[in-house]
Amino acid sequence: MFSSLYDRLCEFLDPGKDNIGRNQAIALVVVAYLFGVLCRSFYLWNALDVPSVLL
Repeated sequence: MFSSLYDRLCEFLDPGKDNIGRNQAIALVVVAYLFGVLCRSFYLWNALDVPSVLL
């Protein structure tokens, strides 16, 4: 599922154009946002276990 979503994102950004730097920045922001959402949901799900892991 994630690979098809990534392929669609790549098609939408169309790295063949001249603004490849801006497209890479947008892709990086999207990936970072998704990673942050996953981390936040994981932290809320394991609110008692995560602090001991981080320390």
